[in-house]
Amino acid sequence: MIRTPKAKKVLTKAEFDFFLSSQPRAVQQIPYGRLKQKVARARTLRDKYRALAKQQRREMRGKAAPKSSRAAQGNERTKLKEQIFVEVLARYQAALKAAPKPAAKKPKAAPGRKKKVAKKKAAKKPPAKKKAKKKAAKKKGSKKKAAKKRAKRKAPAKSKVGKSSRARAIAAKRAKVRRSGATKHQGHVSSRGRRNQAKRDSRGRR
Repeated sequence: MIRTPKAKKVLTKAEFDFFLSSQPRAVQQIPYGRLKQKVARARTLRDKYRALAKQQRREMRGKAAPKSSRAAQGNERTKLKEQIFVEVLARYQAALKAAPKPAAKKPKAAPGRKKKVAKKKAAKKPPAKKKAKKKAAKKKGSKKKAAKKRAKRKAPAKSKVGKSSRARAIAAKRAKVRRSGATKHQGHVSSRGRRNQAKRDSRGRR
């Protein structure tokens, strides 16, 4: 295991801070999501210095053209950095395995589905104005029905009154006819009596 003072000599400030955050006490405070990011960065740095150490070794052997103005004279410093980040990566991976995973979130519905569901609901629900119109029409219909029922109830009473008045009128007419017939008959009888009396009177004179 590479000690802190030795790592500080070869690493940049940002790399050294990253190295310190992988130490046992510090790494336990990092949440699960951040640990995943740390693992990815540690792997990137390890691969970077591993590839650079190989390139320098090939340059030293004359098997590769130098990337800078002159060929590399040694690669011990680069190999040390590679080893540091191998250890850093291992510490972060171990901490990630031990860290509690966050509760799985429910998958959110796609925005397109939400819009479709909202449109369907809107289509199913009639507008407030239409509802009000339907209610008003129902009220009017119920009022008309009630008025018809009342008219039906009142109609028989009127017809009864009409019938009774007509019956009375007919009875009155009949009574008048009877009375007029009786007077005529009486007049006829009285005239006959007068004629008979006159005949008798004329006979007595003879």
